[in-house]
Amino acid sequence: MYIVLFDREDRLGSNLLIYLAQLLYAHNNKLFIKFKNNSKSDYSFSHSIFVKILFNYIDKYNEQLSSEEISDDTLFEFENPRNYMYMLSFTLRDIQNDYLSYFNKFIYDEIKSDILEIRNVYNQVPFDVNKTILVHLRLDDMAHWKDYDGSICSNYYKNKIKKREDCYDSNYGGGNSQSPLSKEKLQAVIDRAQSKFTDYKVLLITSPRSDTSFFEYDVIKNHDESYDLYLLSLCKVVILSRSTYAIASLLFNNEKDMVYVPLWGHAVCCGFDTIYDNNDISKYEYFY
Repeated sequence: MYIVLFDREDRLGSNLLIYLAQLLYAHNNKLFIKFKNNSKSDYSFSHSIFVKILFNYIDKYNEQLSSEEISDDTLFEFENPRNYMYMLSFTLRDIQNDYLSYFNKFIYDEIKSDILEIRNVYNQVPFDVNKTILVHLRLDDMAHWKDYDGSICSNYYKNKIKKREDCYDSNYGGGNSQSPLSKEKLQAVIDRAQSKFTDYKVLLITSPRSDTSFFEYDVIKNHDESYDLYLLSLCKVVILSRSTYAIASLLFNNEKDMVYVPLWGHAVCCGFDTIYDNNDISKYEYFY
């Protein structure tokens, strides 16, 4: 059997995660992965070095399948491919493992050399990756959205996953968006991180269109979202935003010292803080 990889009319992070959901499902079920129109260039953000890494892995993965698996020319179609929460949770229940742990166990070593090659593309890092607390801010087009209590949607989806029920975008309680975290909420997490990493510098990283004047920390802004993703993946201590982009950064470095992860529906449907979570609890702190 095979799948035809599809993408979304979204940003880099959302596409990386939707590619990942399909890749992990195919990997767990030994399905061949075809590119639409037999062309990688037809995909959103195909120019991104991180998308190229995943697509190069798909080529390697397909080569590793047996001739019997490849010869089964039956198309597998996902039931609700355009429903983001359904896709994330459908794969999660199938692999019975959070996305990050599964990826690190079965795929990371296969792409490690490609990740190291990124350093030849982006050879400048404007901070000490071993002495920095890098805080990702999801602002930009979401800057005016209000913060909300992430425990409501997180617990809703967590219970659905525990019951092995389908999850959908529309049937949750409370908010479930990539809204920015409030200054007060972020500052509390930064304070906890600084109490643990006392001699580390706090840096913010966000899009060029974002106003960060509400914080006094130094900020990194670049027009190349892949370069920012590289910096976020490289840093050993990170505070993530409610962002699929931030989650995707965790795929490309399995040697983090500490990761602070805000929980909301998307994060939960990737397996964080669920019955399938196998991350090292000494290196991951969840918050709402």
